[in-house]
Amino acid sequence: PYLHLDESVTNNKGKLGWCWVAANKSVTVFKLMNSRGMKALEQFLPEYEGKVITDRYAAYNIFANENRQVCLAHLRRDFKRFAHSKQMSLSILGNSLITMIDLVFATYNGYKANKIDKFYYLKRMRKIKKKMLHYLKRVSQLQECEQARRVANNILKSFDMMWLFVENPEVEPTNNFAERQIKHHVKYRKNSFFTWSNRGERFIERTKSIFATAILQNLNTFA
Repeated sequence: PYLHLDESVTNNKGKLGWCWVAANKSVTVFKLMNSRGMKALEQFLPEYEGKVITDRYAAYNIFANENRQVCLAHLRRDFKRFAHSKQMSLSILGNSLITMIDLVFATYNGYKANKIDKFYYLKRMRKIKKKMLHYLKRVSQLQECEQARRVANNILKSFDMMWLFVENPEVEPTNNFAERQIKHHVKYRKNSFFTWSNRGERFIERTKSIFATAILQNLNTFA
């Protein structure tokens, strides 16, 4: 019903390639491909209609907005850059946005731990959402901060995709799980001489998929 998605660089025959990962709590699948574009993603997950948790990378726009959760951890990094700006107006708004997203995580964790009920959870999330939208719109209007304006406008385009997790408890607000899973490939990449054939790519992606999935299911990876 849902998948965490991410991608990272790889190398085949000395040329740049990409490792895609699709994962949930029971299965992880790697796919080595030559492209990072939409067509590669469509080949990797043809006709997938479930929910997805991703970053804001444009290739993921192939999924319907109502089925996509944008990673809030990635957004917090953008807000942190706003807060560290030398422009005082942007820095103040950045700190306000960090406060809002930290409240999102605190409220979410409180609800998951059964410390607050659903009515309070939904009410508080609506208030936070309204304030965050207000601060983002103010950043998008800062004439003296062109780059921050572009980032804010980009975030506003995917603003509705930031809240799928509120109504859908099986969806997480971050894509940290996919990043943890793709580390299986990153570690391999740093300690190998990559692949030198299509057969090598198929071997690596299948072996790593079995290995990562076995760990998730508490199975003996060697067996």
